[in-house]
Amino acid sequence: VQDPQNLGAILRSSYFLGVDHVALTKSNSAPPTPAVSRVSCGALELLAAEKRLHVIKGSTAEFIAGLNERGWATFATHLGQDAQGPEVLTRRGCAALVLGNEETGVREHVVNACTGNVAISKGRAAIAPSRAASQVDSLNV
Repeated sequence: VQDPQNLGAILRSSYFLGVDHVALTKSNSAPPTPAVSRVSCGALELLAAEKRLHVIKGSTAEFIAGLNERGWATFATHLGQDAQGPEVLTRRGCAALVLGNEETGVREHVVNACTGNVAISKGRAAIAPSRAASQVDSLNV
């Protein structure tokens, strides 16, 4: 996630929802700046103080492979045909959700490293199918 406001919102939501750990890539994520802190409403500092905020130093795909080897289920947010609903995350012991950047999403080699894909169904298309609804295919990030 490259936009500081988006990263701050994700950290705030993650902390609120009880996510145990957040890992950021060293080269492709927005750094933890005062702007991220402001939007996170303190979640950035809480996650860091509780040692729940981590920076991936090597390859993201290798990091995910390591999680897979330790028995984690890893899911890319990806609109593939095999994508499952987000409820699959609550049926797992240890699960990691991999978010891509705002422009291109999760890189293909990272998607391939994950054990599955997860997507949120489009409510707008189900309510009132229209051309406009089909043009918006994802949430921010």
